[in-house]
Amino acid sequence: MRMRKCGGRGITGPHHQGMSAYSAVRVGKLRLKGPASGALKGKKRRKRKRESQEEVNEEDLRHGGWRRVYAEETARGRVLLLTCTGGYVQALDTGEFRVGEPREDGEGPHAGEVFSLVRVGETDRVAIKTAYGRYVSVAISGDLAGRTEAMGPREQWELVFEEGKVALCACNHRFLTVTDDGRLVAASEKAQEREVMTMWSDLPAAAKKKETGTEESELAERNVASVEYSYVKKFQSWEDRRVRVCGESKEGLEAARQQGRLHEALLDRRERMKADRYCK
Repeated sequence: MRMRKCGGRGITGPHHQGMSAYSAVRVGKLRLKGPASGALKGKKRRKRKRESQEEVNEEDLRHGGWRRVYAEETARGRVLLLTCTGGYVQALDTGEFRVGEPREDGEGPHAGEVFSLVRVGETDRVAIKTAYGRYVSVAISGDLAGRTEAMGPREQWELVFEEGKVALCACNHRFLTVTDDGRLVAASEKAQEREVMTMWSDLPAAAKKKETGTEESELAERNVASVEYSYVKKFQSWEDRRVRVCGESKEGLEAARQQGRLHEALLDRRERMKADRYCK
């Protein structure tokens, strides 16, 4: 059979006419039904932007973008406490407290005005830690002090929310109040105007809907042996760099955790160890 070159004399007949019909069809990329991927990305970006704008309201913007806390379930992480005077509760590096001056709208908090809430075991109480790493404790007189490194009964508070506002009940069963001369004391039997505050959190709204982990809740998920090891390791300074923990039974630690006294019990055991940097 004699072969013909491509591009030579054309082939005539019905078969050739069918091929010509195919060649007239415009060939392009395979297209799927539905909007283009770029349009989808644009919609998602606009939706996220719209949701973020809805989450931050004008009241939050006046407080530097911090969101108001309306219930105990969402009181987590870092918070601000706004008093009836229009100023925030502020911790000083001396361990004392005061009410700050009211600020312009949109101005963020000072470092001493930021506190961290630490859940106390499985109870409804919290401990309040200052920006200087010390817990807020209450003396018998009701005076506040921020010099305690460990958490004990005097460092535990109950948050009483009502209509979006909060009152802080101390271990002496008195509410934290602002006196006429601007001092902060836990001395009021009732929660009235000077005892009621508003709480503000820097957690995103989505994070508040979840169970946000805190220092105490993370410890509660671990056994007391590993908790004590991690706690002691932060403070010991042995020459051979080996961590030594108290050799006593750990049954007391488990009981202390159930009672919300875990940090206090750990500190007691630390005090009985030698070469501890911070203990007696």
